[in-house]
Amino acid sequence: MPQQLLAPDLILINGHVRTMDAHGLDATAIAIKDGRFVAVGSNDEIRALAGPATRVDDLAGATLIPGIIDAHNHLLSTGQTLSQVALYNCRSIPEVLDRVAARAARTAPGRWIVGRGWDESLLAEERYPSRAELDGAAPDNPVVLHRVWNKLVANSAALRLAGITRASPDPSPDVPYAGSFDRDQDGEPTGLFRDRAKALITDQIPPPSEDDLVEAIATACAAYNAAGITAVAEPGLYPHQIRAFHRAAGEGSLTVRTEMLLAGWGFGSAAEETELAERFAALGVMGGFGDDLLRLGGVKLMPDGGISDRTARMSQPYLDEPTNFGTWVITPERLTHLIRWIHDLGWAIDTHTCG
Repeated sequence: MPQQLLAPDLILINGHVRTMDAHGLDATAIAIKDGRFVAVGSNDEIRALAGPATRVDDLAGATLIPGIIDAHNHLLSTGQTLSQVALYNCRSIPEVLDRVAARAARTAPGRWIVGRGWDESLLAEERYPSRAELDGAAPDNPVVLHRVWNKLVANSAALRLAGITRASPDPSPDVPYAGSFDRDQDGEPTGLFRDRAKALITDQIPPPSEDDLVEAIATACAAYNAAGITAVAEPGLYPHQIRAFHRAAGEGSLTVRTEMLLAGWGFGSAAEETELAERFAALGVMGGFGDDLLRLGGVKLMPDGGISDRTARMSQPYLDEPTNFGTWVITPERLTHLIRWIHDLGWAIDTHTCG
């Protein structure tokens, strides 16, 4: 075989290469071909492998470490979150409200303001922001602030769009993981929505276009590239989101290796198989597909709730709620049935549990 066909595509020299070798292998250079490491060693050793078309870059003493692989990472929602109001490091409700007010000052009246990342256990007040407080921060915009995935707070403008009033019925307890929304002592909704009840609010937000989704993927990839994250498993995508990933890969804006998992939770009726079959049909595939950059790895199931709202399913009751064992999103019998059915279709199953 001609030597030029064996030569690396890229050589990096003059670095501090952290190989993670148990014996402390010291290296200053690496060689890469077809996206894979083919040699690690000294500058002289690796330079000798170069061919006429090999690119050689000087690290100038920089440290080189293996890429970070995150096995549970919502890349798409991260990209969307980067354009939202970030609340992760807020430590008081006034700080949350200040950030909402700052966004409202540069947002046209009537446009949605979406934020994410508040945590009542980290706030000085040890509670969530109320509907009335959000009204004061953004009186002319509907506001929704997500905690993580299992609850949100919304202001009066958002509740009006959703048609939620004191007369609105609570979600049916007969629906698995139906969720709830809180009321004050006068019966008025406080703005806090849990679990599936969140959809009463989020269904009012205009859905992102495919262009929006592709842009969010590119935004997240740029941030991940800068942080050294090179591969993720993206759990719980719907067909239109998977199509956006496929487009981003084709256009070159997906620069993080991604294993996608099709969203398969949210059942509880006799129509589980039909709903899943429709999702498979919408994808146009009945088995896994993909390559080294992007592939569809399987289906994600989520049988219980979350710890913070006491909905994660437990074998023993919560200490402060002696009759509460948490919530099944789907019954164990249905979960077993779904796992067998999905397996028979030839798909892998990833099960997310908190309890």
